[in-house]
Amino acid sequence: MTPQNALNDQMLHAADEWEWDDVVALLQEGADPNCTDADGLSVLYAAVQQQQADVVRALLAAGADPNLADRLLGRAPLHWAIEYRDEGISAQLLAAGAHVTVADADGVTPLHQAALSGSMVILKAVLRAGADANARCTAGRTPLHYAAGSNHTESVDQLLKAGADPKATDQAGLTPADVAAQMDYPEMAGHLNRASEPRRSRWFGLRR
Repeated sequence: MTPQNALNDQMLHAADEWEWDDVVALLQEGADPNCTDADGLSVLYAAVQQQQADVVRALLAAGADPNLADRLLGRAPLHWAIEYRDEGISAQLLAAGAHVTVADADGVTPLHQAALSGSMVILKAVLRAGADANARCTAGRTPLHYAAGSNHTESVDQLLKAGADPKATDQAGLTPADVAAQMDYPEMAGHLNRASEPRRSRWFGLRR
C-alpha cells in the first residue's frame, strides 16, 4: 500500500467513525478529498449526511467534487443536503458547482427533493441554479407532483411561477391535482385545478 492510499484509507475510516477532526487533519496531511469506499461513497458524502458544515467547507476548499455520486443509489451530496433540509450545506454545494439537473437511480433530481422538503430557501436556490421545473423521475412525476403530494402550497406556487405544468401526468396518468386528492388534500387539489384552467382575458365579455 502506498503512503497516499494509507492516508486515504485512514480518512475514509475516520469519516465512517464520525471522527471529523481526524478527517480534517488527514485532509491537511494530503489525503485525497475525492477518495471513495467500495460503494463509491466519498468523505464529502458522509460529511453532508451527518450535516458537518465545517468539514464540508474544508473538503470543498481542498477540491472535493460536489457531484460525486454513490454507486448504489446514484445520489450526489446535494440530494442528501436537501433531504435533510440543510440550507447552509445546500448553499455551499451549489456555490461549489453542484449540478441541479443530476438525477439519482429513480430519476429524482435536486428540484424534486426540494419540492418534497418544503424549504423555500432551498427550492428557490435550486431554481435559480437552472433546475428544470418539469423534470420527470422514473415514475413520470415532476417536482410539482412532489410538492402537491406533500401539501406545500408555497412550493407549488413557486414551481408554477417557474413554469411547472399543472397538467403534467405521471406514468399512472395522474396530474399533481390528482396526487393531492389521493393524499386527501382537497384544498391543494382545488388550487391546482384552478391553475390548470385557461386564463381569461381581462377584457372578456366587454362590448365596444
